[in-house]
Amino acid sequence: MKILSLWQPWATFMALGYKANETRSWPTSYRGPLAIHAAKNTSALEDVDEILMDAGLMGGDRTTVGGTKWPLGQIVAVVDLIDCKRTEDIRGDLSHCERALGNYSDSRFAWVTTNLRRLKPGIPFRGMHGLKPLPDETQGEILKRFLEMAAARYENKP
Repeated sequence: MKILSLWQPWATFMALGYKANETRSWPTSYRGPLAIHAAKNTSALEDVDEILMDAGLMGGDRTTVGGTKWPLGQIVAVVDLIDCKRTEDIRGDLSHCERALGNYSDSRFAWVTTNLRRLKPGIPFRGMHGLKPLPDETQGEILKRFLEMAAARYENKP
């Protein structure tokens, strides 16, 4: 499994399923599970109201979206990275929300993801630049958390 750090609010937008593509200036050949890490950088949160309004999402409260606080320094979700496409090849087929939550200008790349698995609460982790391998012990912690979440859902079923 690899990990990618995203600034907020984009990490939470992915964790909540508002954003399925991550746009980058560079392509990747990696395909497989991808941990989404919410970096500690909060500079983009200054513009969160405008971002939310542009995407057609709720606005007003800078501390929450969809009832979720903006986690920092945590792995917030795992997705499957299934493709990497040039932005100019796919932007016409995207929803308004998806386009508003990424940089789809020419000569960029959309990392296409599916199979969102949200981690709530997130798992504390020190992020890093670029696409990096996730340490085995952290992968084990994620698997343990998913198993606990599945067991809790099973126990709560009538």
